[in-house]
Amino acid sequence: MWAGLLRLGWRGGRVLEPGIGTGMVPALMPPVLREVSHVTGVELDPVTARIARLLQPRARIVTGDFARTELPTRFDLVIGNPPFSNRTVRSDRTLRSLGLRLHDYFIVKAIKLLKPGGLAAFVTSHGTMDKADGSARVQIAKYADLLSAIRLPEGSFRADAGTDVVVDILFFRRRKYGEPEGDLSWLDLDEVCPATEDEGAIRVNRWFACHRHLVLGAHALTSGPFGETYTCLPNDGADLATALDDAIGLLPVAIYDGQP
Repeated sequence: MWAGLLRLGWRGGRVLEPGIGTGMVPALMPPVLREVSHVTGVELDPVTARIARLLQPRARIVTGDFARTELPTRFDLVIGNPPFSNRTVRSDRTLRSLGLRLHDYFIVKAIKLLKPGGLAAFVTSHGTMDKADGSARVQIAKYADLLSAIRLPEGSFRADAGTDVVVDILFFRRRKYGEPEGDLSWLDLDEVCPATEDEGAIRVNRWFACHRHLVLGAHALTSGPFGETYTCLPNDGADLATALDDAIGLLPVAIYDGQP
């Protein structure tokens, strides 16, 4: 994500990470950005928040529920790995009526806290992009344009997080006042594999149907607790780190024009 932000031209400022955990993301911030950035992190668990304060003494760590935390709309960048849950967020009175799931809620609220022209980078479950119900994507598109999305195959986070979930890296830019909406094709889904006698059809976000080179694996179906479910299988013999570097290299160059 940091490599992508550098390519996009982000040059420092106020950074927000909702659900900062112990501070892995700011710990990996490139040195060229560290001295010109100020990090605000929100963490629900008080023990984890104390660890983050010790590891990131220059950051402001807020202990609390992101849904109940009031923050100013002044951030130049929001970044992170939103907590995944199918729980619907009802504790935020301004967004309660939308019925957003937890990870989608984090993305929508965080983007609303960006200054015009600010950037966002998230790693999140493929459900944000692939859900048949596109209401969360519609909410994001009210404020921001999708710059790029990169899909990682199952197992990419196995060593670090012990999970095989398929995840996407998403880059957004908050529109400035009066700017027209960008490409909205990512609000919809497309069929990439038709149904057969043995398996159902595979439908994914139209962005990935149109940008096959940004899917770093192969679309497939697998058995889940409620029947067939989507997965993305690793490409045989492919080096994921190299493929990810190549995908990051396709991001737009030096487009960041947020106010300092």
